[in-house]
Amino acid sequence: MNSFKRRNRFMLLLMLHMFFVAQVLGAVLESTDVPIGAYYVQTFGFLLFFAPPVIIYFVLYGKTVKTDFYLAPLGLVNAVLVVIITFAFIPFFFLLSYVSSLIFTNEAQLMVESMRHTPAWALFLTLAVAPAVFEEIVFRGVLFGKQEQVSLRGKIIMSALFFAVMHIDPQQFIYTFFAGLIFAALMLITRSIKAPIIAHFSINAFNLWALLNVSETGAEQSGAETLTAILFLMLLTLPVLLFAVYLLFMNNKRKLTIAVIASRLIRDAAFLAALERSEPENETDKDGFSDDKDAPQYHEQGGVQAFITWELWGVFALYFFQVAAYFYN
Repeated sequence: MNSFKRRNRFMLLLMLHMFFVAQVLGAVLESTDVPIGAYYVQTFGFLLFFAPPVIIYFVLYGKTVKTDFYLAPLGLVNAVLVVIITFAFIPFFFLLSYVSSLIFTNEAQLMVESMRHTPAWALFLTLAVAPAVFEEIVFRGVLFGKQEQVSLRGKIIMSALFFAVMHIDPQQFIYTFFAGLIFAALMLITRSIKAPIIAHFSINAFNLWALLNVSETGAEQSGAETLTAILFLMLLTLPVLLFAVYLLFMNNKRKLTIAVIASRLIRDAAFLAALERSEPENETDKDGFSDDKDAPQYHEQGGVQAFITWELWGVFALYFFQVAAYFYN
């Protein structure tokens, strides 16, 4: 089974599992008179949503956190730079969210407003900490697979795409996809999954603070004023973003060099192994390869055809079904 097919199958399992758990939780909450806070449902829901599929994946395919996750020490300097880069990107996220809001309702804002009287610590645990930890374990951990020689570009796009699909919200699709790309880049630069976890938490925490602040003050702006403010913030933060990215690269130059060398060695080792397994059967040329061009070649898995499988179509079918069902209800 190619690696992308396995990842697509995992995502389909995750989507089906999340749908089933959501239906069961909804039925249980409707049938009981025990008052359960929405933040408790959200927090423990993350555990129920993500833990079983991840455990099944690890057991079924013999994966481990140690071998498949990027676990290099992050360091204080990297952590600070990740936070700065994340906050510098926030105006770009606001722009994408604003554009999406012109077409779709901002359901996330409505949800936060409905939970505004929940204690602040509970909101941050539910809407900032839990998503950052659980979602990054899945999308920048399980779906990346550090040791697998799969197209890196393909893994970045795939993890971001599945991250956006998982939210089951058209309004969030564009900026969560963009955020997924940024999270993957931060992890690859630092070689640590802690980087996207910190970035993810920073964005969620800031968005939560902003939504609560707007709800409490009742401040409203026209569309033109909002767009102008966003563009001004983008212009203001762009130099900070570029400088912080440069510093992050320089601070991780040694890690990146080692990663490039290790990747090349793995590819060369795979190619040599393929050479050793080959046994020319037909008339051979001076290099020992047949005239039928059956010389072994090593390629990373990751073409478009390898990514598009029936499991992928199943993921999108389930996504559109759940979106349609949500808007219909």
